[in-house]
Amino acid sequence: MPQKESNAPARRSCIVTHNTVQGIEATTLIAYAVSCGIDGLGVREALDAAVAHIRATAVQGYWSAKASVLERTQWILDETGRHAYDDESFAALLRKVCGTSVEANESVPAAFAIANRFADDPFRALCFAASLGGDTDTIAAMAGAVIGACLGVEAFDADHLATLRAVNGLELEPVAEGLLAIRQRRERGVR
Repeated sequence: MPQKESNAPARRSCIVTHNTVQGIEATTLIAYAVSCGIDGLGVREALDAAVAHIRATAVQGYWSAKASVLERTQWILDETGRHAYDDESFAALLRKVCGTSVEANESVPAAFAIANRFADDPFRALCFAASLGGDTDTIAAMAGAVIGACLGVEAFDADHLATLRAVNGLELEPVAEGLLAIRQRRERGVR
């Protein structure tokens, strides 16, 4: 498992607006999983490493009466690992039990569950997330970030990427390269 700073920039980014246990758990779960993917772990390994890392990190942020993002994420990964759900039953479980709202203690666990289930089929993961209902754009973005960091842009069909670029005027490679450059500068201690 990669060793990373516990109080990473992701955690510090929460302090101004989301300095709750749930806000910090949500942010650091996604950031750690993405970082593990960049470091070469596979999707499932990155998800597991993120959960283990956050579990081993001291609780940070202010108390809130909402459910724990970490515990709900662990629960949904365990639940979906124990039982074979078809797509319809999996979607129902996410909607009815896990939740798919804008609440981080629902959207992050849903994104982790989708990334875990569709780790080998990124396009299907994103389509599934987008059609789930609730905060679909955020859930798909988080699942896609983890899967993309682990598998790289090459894992996505060239025709789908061309459509994305044409429709949105979005060039993914320069953005990804810029973000990686920022990460590399931080690792070297350069700001």
